[in-house]
This record gives sequence, C-alpha cells and structure tokens, in this order.
Amino acid sequence: MTSSPTTMRAVRLSAPGPIENLRLTTLPLPPERDGWVRIRVEAFGLNRSELKLRLGVSVGVSFPRVPGIEATGTVDAAPAGSGPPVSLR
Repeated sequence: MTSSPTTMRAVRLSAPGPIENLRLTTLPLPPERDGWVRIRVEAFGLNRSELKLRLGVSVGVSFPRVPGIEATGTVDAAPAGSGPPVSLR
C-alpha cells in the first residue's frame, strides 16, 4: 500500500519584481474541499494578468502567491459535492 503525497512542487512568486522572485518550492498539498476538485497540474501558462502581478501593478494582492490561472492536468481529488469532473482542456 502506497501513501498519498502530502506535498507538491509549485512555482511561487515571493514579491513583485524581477523574474528571480519566481522560485520552485515545495508546499503542503491543498486539502480536499467539498464542492471543489483538485487538479494535478501537468502544464501551466502565465498570462497578462500574472505579468501585471509580477510587475506589482495588481491591486489587492498578497504575497507570496502561486501563479498559474491557465493550467491543464488530471483531477486527482473530487470529494462529495464537487460534481462530475469537467475537462479543462
């Protein structure tokens, strides 16, 4: 029997500024939540709003932050109330 992972790798933005503020880190795996699905991300893209986030022109944003609004992957958790998984591709 294998145990489930408790951590994930994520690119995290520590503060607005240069590209060096984006770092690959290990974070706790988000817990399962009713009404939500958790996706094992296989690829992601950074879009214009995330460029603005990195440059510090987004209003009301706290740091550190994990960017990646545009993503594709596999649903790895779909607890009660989350409904059927929907393809995001």
